[in-house]
Amino acid sequence: MRELNNMVKQICESVLDEYEDTFDDLNTAIAAGLRVGYCLSDKEKKSKGRRIFGECQKVPEEWQGFAPYDFLITFYEPNAAGMTPDQLRVLAFHELLHVGAQVEESGDIKIWIRPHDQEDFNAVLAKFGANWAK
Repeated sequence: MRELNNMVKQICESVLDEYEDTFDDLNTAIAAGLRVGYCLSDKEKKSKGRRIFGECQKVPEEWQGFAPYDFLITFYEPNAAGMTPDQLRVLAFHELLHVGAQVEESGDIKIWIRPHDQEDFNAVLAKFGANWAK
């Protein structure tokens, strides 16, 4: 089951504050009304045989009556249970990089999911180093 979780929210919000330069557009969008929900799941998740520690999902408009958020960031507790607090912060940093948001001149918020790419990898390396998982 996936449910809203204050621990995940606190980790993500502290990462947003600490790395404000990286998340300037996202912080601006949040201030303008972008809604991000933070979840913890008690389910183990895998993809192609690999453990998934967390994910960021854009909430479809038709689901927002049930989940009143634009994005959900989920940590999968069984997979992330052995992570240190610093590793959880890197996980939050990585998942927050997937939130694409920009406030347009009209005041509307344009949102999208940013895919994995070299820039994401470079951002994690630049902030935390190649051995962040150790």
